[in-house]
Amino acid sequence: MHQKVVLNNWLSAIIQKDSYDLFVDDEFIEQSKLNGTNEYGWVNSLQCINIPMFIQTKVSTQAINSINFLERIGFFLIDTNITLKKEIDLRHIKDTKQESQDIEIRFAKDCDREGTVSVASNTFIYSRFHLDPWFSNELANKIKAQWVSGYFDGNRGEQMVIASFDNKIIGFLLILKPVNDHFIIDLIGVDKNHQRRGIAKKMIDYAILVNSDINHVIVGTQIGNVPSIKLYQKMGFFMDYAKYVFHLHINE
Repeated sequence: MHQKVVLNNWLSAIIQKDSYDLFVDDEFIEQSKLNGTNEYGWVNSLQCINIPMFIQTKVSTQAINSINFLERIGFFLIDTNITLKKEIDLRHIKDTKQESQDIEIRFAKDCDREGTVSVASNTFIYSRFHLDPWFSNELANKIKAQWVSGYFDGNRGEQMVIASFDNKIIGFLLILKPVNDHFIIDLIGVDKNHQRRGIAKKMIDYAILVNSDINHVIVGTQIGNVPSIKLYQKMGFFMDYAKYVFHLHINE
């Protein structure tokens, strides 16, 4: 496979079948019409494959040509992912370490792995894997748990902020920190028993404070995750762009 079709080894290992990331654009669609070699012909032959397989892709909500193409070859819309952006003004951010006496906000340590993975295993309900009926909740939870575990293995993210209460992990914030002037919130979760207490906001504020060289923050969430959207809007995030998420399951 070439750059438009990439084997996702990480996800393949978790769900125990070949998983691919597909990158669709107008050029790819035109090439596929010619039934070219390698990945172009591969896409056209998907329905003839006789082994279990999973393929995922994201396209702009305005990419009508790509949307029609994906639906025509059997992909189904599973989610709408929106990306939000926040410009930073440190004068309006309080030091969350001084704000709460009962909840500790700090960077994660190696010993926090078990508690953080536990939160990730039981927190998410809006993710595309949880929305996809072909994934059991158990498997969707496992994906999120392994996602977080990747940080402690040194395979995903540059920073992790955690929230603890009574020496127990109740929330985490996984950060992708590029070289330039912003960071990306890769994944954020708060234990169900501690939600609606401002913990997510505290972790985000903390991350902004300790990364004083940035001037904006980027985060993605699902259009159906109304609580998260309300939080981000309250914190001054604004919608930047949106993408449709498509899944395809072969021989399920």
